[in-house]
Amino acid sequence: MVKHCHDGKTYWTFPGGAREQGETFEQAAVREVREETGITVRIIEHIFDEAYIHQGAESTSRCFFAAQVGNDPVVLGYDPEDLAKEQSARILQDIRWASLEEVRNDKQVARLLEYLAGKRRQEKRQRVVTRFWECVSNAEFEKLELHMTPHAKVYLPNTREVILGRADYILFNRSYPGRWYAEIERTCERDGLVITTAKVRSGDSSMSFYVTSYFAFEDDRISEIAEYWGENSEPPAWRRNGALTKRY
Repeated sequence: MVKHCHDGKTYWTFPGGAREQGETFEQAAVREVREETGITVRIIEHIFDEAYIHQGAESTSRCFFAAQVGNDPVVLGYDPEDLAKEQSARILQDIRWASLEEVRNDKQVARLLEYLAGKRRQEKRQRVVTRFWECVSNAEFEKLELHMTPHAKVYLPNTREVILGRADYILFNRSYPGRWYAEIERTCERDGLVITTAKVRSGDSSMSFYVTSYFAFEDDRISEIAEYWGENSEPPAWRRNGALTKRY
């Protein structure tokens, strides 16, 4: 973190500054870190943008994750426009490594903490979905209780069916004819949903299907699933009596 003194205000924040003509955001970030801290970094990931007003005009602050390259020591640098000034009059006053919790009142740090919390939640939910598919593939259907809310709903739009509740979904899987195995081929996250594409094959590998599933959550457990299994059709004969699913 770098201690700034600007317009009579003193505060700690990330290294950074304005782009120079012809620079990309990434190039500007690397240069600013070098100027202000003495270390060289490489950009790993663009994590968020922050809009703000500067001198009456709308501007954008772009934040990156970066990793140090080499072992140069951290030293307090300077803003080029401050080079001729005494240290006490410069914008950059001090530098130190700090935990994010120590400086969480900084607007950019608070935004980063919010991002990290969301990323941890996303990763946790993706692990839940991975375990969900492992339970299905291993025929350990009772263990689905660990990963689904009691009132979870499962929609099957291709056949216009819905399964109401975790217990009925477990019964649905136990009643499914034959032995089936599932393997996730792709996982992504969008708007709070975890989305998977999985290959499901019969025990003798004579048949296989792809299913795209959308998982919604409550308190990091699955509360709703929509599964798309290919062509639209009527339900198969084994579940047309309405005992396992409802039509909609």
